[in-house]
Amino acid sequence: MATPFGIEHRIKQVEEKLDFDHCEDTRIVGIVGMPGIGKTTLAMELFKKSKHLFVRRVAFMKIREKSKEFGDDRLRKMFLADLLQNTSINIRDETTHDYLEDILLSNKVFLVLDDVSSARQLEVLLGNRNWIKKGSRIVITTRDRALITELDPNPYVVPRL
Repeated sequence: MATPFGIEHRIKQVEEKLDFDHCEDTRIVGIVGMPGIGKTTLAMELFKKSKHLFVRRVAFMKIREKSKEFGDDRLRKMFLADLLQNTSINIRDETTHDYLEDILLSNKVFLVLDDVSSARQLEVLLGNRNWIKKGSRIVITTRDRALITELDPNPYVVPRL
């Protein structure tokens, strides 16, 4: 499938922030913009381009909807199930990020957290982030710049046409 027309420049700008080639630290990059402007499309193009760089890649989509429909506990379980992929661990209510830390720290991960609408969702999904292996990349799409300012003080703001 071809890259959507006119998005190449935006991809390049976010790739520079992600610094795939040179940074061994974990990078969190926010993509901010109004609904329908292309945040998810941009994040998914980056996800596709990252496939040769990361063993573990997860695009956790429509977090706003899932959070409303399922609540925090189920949201966390769904996210962990996606992260663990083929790992044969039974995710129960008492499962926490700490319990799974060793498994998750075995590989760098490329995460897309799509349509985050609250700080609580970030807390539920990322916790204290000590389970994320150095060199991982996290892309968070949101309508609300204030939500990710602590994680990315200078998020990519998708320009209006």
